[in-house]
Amino acid sequence: MVKDAKGNEVGGLEQGPFEPIAVIGVSALMPDAPDIDAFWQNIIDAKVSIRTIPEHRWIGPAEHFFP
Repeated sequence: MVKDAKGNEVGGLEQGPFEPIAVIGVSALMPDAPDIDAFWQNIIDAKVSIRTIPEHRWIGPAEHFFP
């Protein structure tokens, strides 16, 4: 039985616990790499991609996220 966010039963969505599914697409953003090959090369080269997040990227004061 499938329920919605309010707890109401939703019909027409019966599915066994181990029925196959299809993954249609996958996407990722990789630091300092325009593609997956560059990303893995960065790992092999032990490239450090950690940076300070620019202030303009925060949606509010940083103190709200890290008190």
